[in-house]
Amino acid sequence: METTPLSSWARARWIDMALSVAWLIDNGVGTAAQRATLAVLGSTLHSQGTDWDTWYASNFTTCDAQDCRHNVNNAQAFKSAAVWYRFSGNKTLALLSSSRMASLDA
Repeated sequence: METTPLSSWARARWIDMALSVAWLIDNGVGTAAQRATLAVLGSTLHSQGTDWDTWYASNFTTCDAQDCRHNVNNAQAFKSAAVWYRFSGNKTLALLSSSRMASLDA
């Protein structure tokens, strides 16, 4: 990922890869150094992935990529704030999840 960043579907669906990384951190038997490496991987996935938080907050208008217009990507991205919380600990992400539901309902 350092030489070839995420693109296309991988960029749009970084959340599922990060969720798998979180599972490994929580359930793996690796060393502390290996878990730290996995945490960096989770952060890298987030930084290279589609910015779904902004997309949802903008009422679905800020992403120029075709991937943002794909309904399966949109549905899978619904959990991006919750997954990113696992790595960042940012408690405001819970508010993003609630506002996403309201946006979709509207």
